[in-house]
Amino acid sequence: MTTDVLKRAIWLAPMNSTQRRDILEQRQQASKVFEVIQANWEELGQHWAESGATAPPRGDDGLGRATASSMQQLKKCLTEALDRWSNPPDPADSPDFAVRRSRRFLQVERLAECLVGCSKALQSIAKNRNTIVDPDDTEREQLQALIAY
Repeated sequence: MTTDVLKRAIWLAPMNSTQRRDILEQRQQASKVFEVIQANWEELGQHWAESGATAPPRGDDGLGRATASSMQQLKKCLTEALDRWSNPPDPADSPDFAVRRSRRFLQVERLAECLVGCSKALQSIAKNRNTIVDPDDTEREQLQALIAY
């Protein structure tokens, strides 16, 4: 949502306006947050790669299809791997879980701060039509709906 709001606002903001500069500054801040989020995705990818190493062997029905039993075992393995990532039975036993959750919360908070940091500019842009780039006013209306939410 942050990306959509900032991209739409930059597009609608008058060139060389203070609103545009404010929004561009916050987009730069958001880009830094997204770089950190990308690194977290790589961590998640590593988790799933390691989980795949423990996946049960695939049972074949002789025609190249997985057997029902094999599919059930795979489903169980993936469900357990997802549970280990998302919901450890005891957070005290999984300190990395608490760190990941805290890190995700801080990332979301930083993205929200980017929107707050240019909220006056967003409100101004959402109030004022830009018939040059948005002649039918649909983009401004969508921006208005996003920031009013």
